[in-house]
Amino acid sequence: MTMQRAEQELKQFKHDFEQAAHKKDKAALERMLHDDFTLVDPDGNVVSKTSLIETIVSADTDIMNSFLRQEHKTVISVNGDTARETADVKIKGKLHKRGDVTGDYTNSATYVKGPNGWQFVGNSLHRK
Repeated sequence: MTMQRAEQELKQFKHDFEQAAHKKDKAALERMLHDDFTLVDPDGNVVSKTSLIETIVSADTDIMNSFLRQEHKTVISVNGDTARETADVKIKGKLHKRGDVTGDYTNSATYVKGPNGWQFVGNSLHRK
């Protein structure tokens, strides 16, 4: 696989993930998040795949309506199966069980590519 193709596929995956989160598509989120996925939230809590999906699909969560991200750097491994990304993220809204999370964050994300395509394997958010 060429590096350019890996970059295009990852870009499409990120778009599809945002759409699945916006639509609260639990089945798509299950496929797109690696079984070993973890999120480290701005308070230092480790959030599992299951907890994140429950939060995203909750009726109390509305952050995807005004979620903005600006990528700074995405590095894809030489063999094209791992990517690490750093981005600025603006969030406006609330999360289920957390309340208002409006603010500016630095997001660090890790993706892996397996036989069924890209998956989100890790994420950390730090409030600016």
